[in-house]
Amino acid sequence: MSLPKLQTERAIRIPINGIEIPYPANILASGNSTSVTASKLVATGANFITSGVKIGDIVYNVQTPASPTSATVTAIDSATQLSLSANIFTTSPNAYVVYQSAGNNGVYAYPILYVGTGGNLAVETEGGEIVAFSSVPIGFFPFKIKRVLTTGGGIATTASNLIALF
Repeated sequence: MSLPKLQTERAIRIPINGIEIPYPANILASGNSTSVTASKLVATGANFITSGVKIGDIVYNVQTPASPTSATVTAIDSATQLSLSANIFTTSPNAYVVYQSAGNNGVYAYPILYVGTGGNLAVETEGGEIVAFSSVPIGFFPFKIKRVLTTGGGIATTASNLIALF
C-alpha cells in the first residue's frame, strides 16, 4: 500500500490577523506604494479600477517577504488609492500585491498550513468553525483553513512562520 504524498503547487506566507487567506494565483494588481496615508494604499502608477479591484479584496504589503502584512479593501477612493481595513503601509515605497477575494468570485482552494514555529493556533476552518488548537508542533497542519485568527475560543495564536499550501 502506498502512502499519499503532499503535493502542492502554490504557497503564500500568511499574517496572523483574521484576514482571508488569498489564493496566490488571484493577483489583480502589484507594484510599489508611492506615499504614506494612514490605512490607505497609494500607488500613482496603478489603476485599481481597470485592474478590477473591489471592496473585500485582500492587499498584502510584501516589502518584507518573510513577514508580510495584510488588510482588506474597504473603499476604492480613486484609480490610484484604496482605503484599507488596517494601516499596513507606514513607509514608502513598499511592495504590494492585491489579491481577489473568494467573495468577489475569486478562485478559492482552502489551503493546509505549514507551521514554522510551534505554539497555539486559532483558525476558521473551511466549514466556518472557529477552533483553537493548543501546542501545535512544527510541521504540516492537515486541516483546510480559511483564515488564521489572533484569538479563538479564548486561546491566542502563538504559532508563527505560517505558510499556506495550495
